[in-house]
Amino acid sequence: MFYLIYQRDIDMKNTIVILLPVLSCSGLELFGLRFAQELIKRGYEPVVAVPKDSALDKQCKDRNLKTFYVSAVHKYSLKSFKDCIDILKKIEPSKIVIFRSQMIYPVHFARIITSIHAEIYMFYRIGVGNSVRKDPLHRFLFKQVKAIIPNAGYVADKMKRLWGVDKDKVVCIKSGVDVNKYCPSTKTRDKFRADFGFSNDDFIIGASGRIEPVKGSENLIRALFDGSDSPGHIKENVHLVFVGKESKIGYIDYLKQLSAELNASNKVHFLPFRNDIENYYPGLDLFAFAVNCNECYAYTVLEAMTCGIPVLVPNSGGLIEMFTDGVEGRFFEHKNIDSLRERFAQIIAMPAHDLKKMGDSAREHVLKTSDWNKMIEKYFSIMSL
Repeated sequence: MFYLIYQRDIDMKNTIVILLPVLSCSGLELFGLRFAQELIKRGYEPVVAVPKDSALDKQCKDRNLKTFYVSAVHKYSLKSFKDCIDILKKIEPSKIVIFRSQMIYPVHFARIITSIHAEIYMFYRIGVGNSVRKDPLHRFLFKQVKAIIPNAGYVADKMKRLWGVDKDKVVCIKSGVDVNKYCPSTKTRDKFRADFGFSNDDFIIGASGRIEPVKGSENLIRALFDGSDSPGHIKENVHLVFVGKESKIGYIDYLKQLSAELNASNKVHFLPFRNDIENYYPGLDLFAFAVNCNECYAYTVLEAMTCGIPVLVPNSGGLIEMFTDGVEGRFFEHKNIDSLRERFAQIIAMPAHDLKKMGDSAREHVLKTSDWNKMIEKYFSIMSL
């Protein structure tokens, strides 16, 4: 059964569907919701297609976004074909925004069946792999897309090389961040530490987002606390604070058990997902991201940098496009715990003023390259909004 929550008197020509038929609620999906909020500011009528009672549904309610209920799908599903037909028949949008290439199939099929030719835009914020997609079917499907917008240069380059797509349709727009919402604050720092029992002398390392193996959550714990000579044990006041949800029930319990085995139960902390994440970053001394895949362009890293926090990330994927090593943050060798441990030790040993200088440089870099409003203007220009 499908559900539609929006006023019937809206202007269909101004209606834009944000298609998010997934149960996850990561940075990719949250970007879609923020984009919908920007559309409202411009007088457009976004409708967000999400699974009923999902985390995204709750987020839409919290943000007063109009929703259309669809089935949750993973990869290819016949359910998505019926969903897309229903979307076009009931909403008649002028444009549809998708976030995964497999959604081109059901959306274009629905356009053929309904004769409602909403423009398709693909906001691509994940990796592309190494599969070649130049067969006649893919070439035909890519022709149906008005524009493909990745947020990392290396992803755009791979698309142009491996996909049978018109190169002019691929336009890289690097992620932007609200530099006024995310900013350094001594008051916020002090409050965060007081609320969770940390002192000003504690060295707080943060990690936010989904808590799961592919994000390297376990690697962070092992690099910091595995062994009496590990960086987190050599210095008594080092803490690791995760903020987010586990993607698989029981994984946080596993990490807590691991922390206990490494004598770090009192040093590894788990906080629930929060919408006011901007009040978390200023309380940190370092933000660490140990993802095990080739991440495109990590929004959490960008948020931390904007708050004046130095970052530690792997030298892979689009992450290497985010800053200069040793200036705004540090890189470590991808999937190498020894390299991660070595970088932790070096950063923890840095004089406080050098660490602050690195954090200040991180924010200055974001101010110059990643302003949210400038990024949004680029999206709107491509979509003729």
